[in-house]
Order: sequence, then C-alpha cells, then structure tokens
Amino acid sequence: MNERLSGGVSIKYKIIYEDIKEAIKKGQFMTGSFLPTEAQLMKDYGVSRTTVRKAMAMLAEDGVVGLCEGGGTEVLPGETAGGLGGVWVGGGVFVVWGR
Repeated sequence: MNERLSGGVSIKYKIIYEDIKEAIKKGQFMTGSFLPTEAQLMKDYGVSRTTVRKAMAMLAEDGVVGLCEGGGTEVLPGETAGGLGGVWVGGGVFVVWGR
C-alpha cells in the first residue's frame, strides 16, 4: 500500500488526483489515452470506488480528463499537449482550440 495513504480517508482522493495529474504532465499518460480502470486504481491505492470516482471527478473538473460512461477515463488535450485548450461537452465530444 502507498505509504502516503496512511494519513486518513479524507486525503486519499487528493493523492490519487495529484499522482495522476503528475503522471500526465510527465507523459506517462498521453492525450487520447485512457487511465487505468476504476478497479485497477482501487487495487493500486487500496481505496473504495467512491474515493477513485472523487479523484476522477476533480480531474474532469480541471479539464484534465473526460469521463466516458462505460468507456473509461480519457486524457484530454491541455497544457502538456502543445498548448491546446478545450472543453468537454459530453456525448463523446471534446471541443479543442489552440492558443
């Protein structure tokens, strides 16, 4: 289990959020790729589905990922993708613009 998780339930989702955001910045997850499944993240971090979903919701609110119901969590274009910006409008549509 990740040593940082021993601090308490309330920070676990923040750790997952920060780890994934950092991994995206470092290029471990590229634009258009999918993050590990909820089940895999639950296993990796030793947390509940609710905790994983809270972290994914925070990433989605920041425009880092798009949540596709039944289709996974996709990394969206952002600062690390050539300065592109955009907005997830749902229904599998992400509107992108350049800077």
